[in-house]
Amino acid sequence: MRRRSALAIALTTLLVTTGCYHQVVPTGASPAPGNAAVTKTASLYFYGLVGAEVDTTADCPRGAAVIETQQTFVNGLLALVTLGIYTPQTVTITCAAG
Repeated sequence: MRRRSALAIALTTLLVTTGCYHQVVPTGASPAPGNAAVTKTASLYFYGLVGAEVDTTADCPRGAAVIETQQTFVNGLLALVTLGIYTPQTVTITCAAG
């Protein structure tokens, strides 16, 4: 019984400490007509300490108007399963009008 309680507390703590987040960064440029948005996955490692740049020059030649970064439930689940070694994030870029 004591072992089950300890396991339940550990799992609850693990579940509560993992969370989703959403960050929006406006660049000041006006968005392109028709809401041209590109969604990519950024591969981060070691709890986000080591990451890669997301290149959008091919998708948005005039630059970005809004950049959104979020860790979805699936991203958090992948980070949990890999013990933080692989921590993906979803990046959505709204292209600028120019």
